[in-house]
Amino acid sequence: MIDGKRILAVIPARGGSKRIPDKNIKLFCGHPLIKYSIDAAKGSKYLDRVIVNTEDTIIAKIAEELGANIPFMRDASLASDSTSSVEVILDTIRWFESKHESFDILVVLQPTSPLRNSNDIDTALELMINKGSLSLVAVNENHEKEIFYKYVDDKGVVVNEQIFDVKNSSLNKLNGALFIMNWTFIKSNKSYYYDNTIAFPMPAERSIDIDTPLDFEIAEYLYDKKKPQ
Repeated sequence: MIDGKRILAVIPARGGSKRIPDKNIKLFCGHPLIKYSIDAAKGSKYLDRVIVNTEDTIIAKIAEELGANIPFMRDASLASDSTSSVEVILDTIRWFESKHESFDILVVLQPTSPLRNSNDIDTALELMINKGSLSLVAVNENHEKEIFYKYVDDKGVVVNEQIFDVKNSSLNKLNGALFIMNWTFIKSNKSYYYDNTIAFPMPAERSIDIDTPLDFEIAEYLYDKKKPQ
């Protein structure tokens, strides 16, 4: 809890993965990939509850063994390549409210960001509360000449439009490690973004979002490198 607000962390982890089979439970530095997000969430001083949202019974079993809670199984219709994480979060909200339970803030932790840590979660929550924003997304510095996604302006606000041939290397891009939003806001807005979405900068070495086998290898290298010798 922070500022009197109850906080739910959701780790969305579907079973299907084309580029890396069984990606969310593939061994990463000796442990299932999802473990690192579960551990980061459990290490947070603000999160009141941590759940894994999945349709896969094997992922559910492993997640439970790692200390996460699976209060319900996701419907298979929400586990396709085309299903957005927002749809999964809205379904999670509906389930909790059907049980007459709700929270004030939702934190989405993708298991494909194993280098994000507990301090990142807590610092981001503090920033969002202090700024009085209804949503926050994690970003890292963009070093590419072109980006085709949302970017962050010089006031730290996410701008929802496309930019081409970007010359300003100080612009930031989403890294997928953290999405935080007000419970009521996401229900009505059905998006993580609005005019005052706050950007939470993270260093490149903790911003890897695993999508390809190469990403997986790079992330393992970075994780091994930061471990105490």
